Amino acid sequence: AFIYFDNFSFFADIGYTTTKGKSWLKPSMFGEGINTKMFEGSASISLDGTTLYFSGLRKDGFGGSDILMVKLDPNGNWGSIENLGSEINSKEDDDFPWLSLDGNTLYFASKGHNSMGDFDIFKSLRDPQTGKWQSPVNVGFPINNADDNHSISFTGDGRYAYISASRKEGFGNLDIWRVEFLDTN
Repeated sequence: AFIYFDNFSFFADIGYTTTKGKSWLKPSMFGEGINTKMFEGSASISLDGTTLYFSGLRKDGFGGSDILMVKLDPNGNWGSIENLGSEINSKEDDDFPWLSLDGNTLYFASKGHNSMGDFDIFKSLRDPQTGKWQSPVNVGFPINNADDNHSISFTGDGRYAYISASRKEGFGNLDIWRVEFLDTN
């Protein structure tokens, strides 16, 4: 099992750790290329561990933070960083990627696209024929509202999701909320 974290003591770099039995091993940081002197935000990895999606500021980006992707080669090295392009990335901040277990749905937060407030959560489906990501769709209310809605992650069965959002019923700023989807089997 992997866990990814933002480590602000390393200037917002991305690291990882694995489990050994019931214990977490000492965290390691991803190398240069993934981590730069600029900001790297949150990350999500494919179920098979070979594709990492993460957010970061890049000089050649679309504006603000962008969603980026990198693949693991057969030798266990991370390859070239790919920007997911203008279909996913807006001129504003795009951050907090989360990849579905089947790898065909990408959820992320954006201040651009057709946001209802500051950050909203969007989803994009992968075209099975071309492998390209389709135009993102705002997941809408009640998950999004006029306040900040940052991240989403789903349980394996898709029945529940956990979101990071600002709500007036919360304890202040961003809180973690559990969402139940009644239309799942």
